[in-house]
Amino acid sequence: MNREELLEALKIRYTDLEVTLLFPEPASVPRYKVSALRGGMGQVLLRQHCIRDENCEACDFAAECLIQRTLYSQYEIQPPFARKGNSIGYVIECGDSREQIPAGGTMTFHLLLFGKTIVHAYEFLQAFYWLGKKGLGKDAARYEILNVSGGRGKSLIRNGAFCIQNLEIDRVSNYVLKREQQLLRKKGKSFIIRFLTPVTLKYRGAFIREFTKEAVLESVMRRIYSFNCFEGRKMESAGLEEETFTITKQDCRPRKEKRYSTRTGQPMYLRGSGGEIHCGEISEIVLLALLAGEKTHIGKNTSFGFGKYVIEEQRESRQEQSCLSVFDWCILIDSVYRLRK
Repeated sequence: MNREELLEALKIRYTDLEVTLLFPEPASVPRYKVSALRGGMGQVLLRQHCIRDENCEACDFAAECLIQRTLYSQYEIQPPFARKGNSIGYVIECGDSREQIPAGGTMTFHLLLFGKTIVHAYEFLQAFYWLGKKGLGKDAARYEILNVSGGRGKSLIRNGAFCIQNLEIDRVSNYVLKREQQLLRKKGKSFIIRFLTPVTLKYRGAFIREFTKEAVLESVMRRIYSFNCFEGRKMESAGLEEETFTITKQDCRPRKEKRYSTRTGQPMYLRGSGGEIHCGEISEIVLLALLAGEKTHIGKNTSFGFGKYVIEEQRESRQEQSCLSVFDWCILIDSVYRLRK
């Protein structure tokens, strides 16, 4: 796969909604909020739109159901490795780990909608609005939606109502090209892939215990392939095994996030790995694919916010900076001494 072919495959439509919540009263909230946001949103959508008994598999209205078009929007082309019923139409992100929010405090999260799911942005936002009336998490922390930014600084709230016309729709390829330009302003850089949420990766049928080139690249390309199938775009399921991507150092450690099941009322855990990958040599094609993963996430449980990472420039350690600084001071002092002499 060359650069042009990859960029064509990355013409995946998406919108990134930044939602700011206001808590009028002191609130106790979960540390990992994405699970509570996803679970609460799903329950609201079911209560508002389900006309049967929430048994989706046996429902005679499933083909026209709004729940199926939002929470479980189906692939136009079924990938051979994806189970039926799984959906990749949306991702929720929230990096706020506070468990106590004071009265008048705010919290921000991102709702990313992909492909045909974008047309249901209003239904998603309405669900979060009513979730605020019901309360977030097991302690039912009530909130109001203070603002929704649809991109480029435009607000989707006008006179207390959602103004869906201000929704900004972009493509992952545009995001990737901007990020590439940011990272490659200076030549000779090396990069770190830093996982901000747990990532659950499988390779050859087994969950990984350490990051490998094969597992990471396969997961990235599967995600890209899946989004093309989601929108009915035919894509060759080419891999990147022959491309240059070396891992010089890594920190891979088990991570789990606690969530409460609204159906059973019992706590459960989502498991994955956290840490970071220090990259050595990396080809242009691999960098583009990895940058796409920043927006799409990778691995399992992405609708619960898993698989989010960011690629950063690898900076010198403090010790290296300190040594360099001392060296520079020695040169400066020596130069002053010579001038005086």
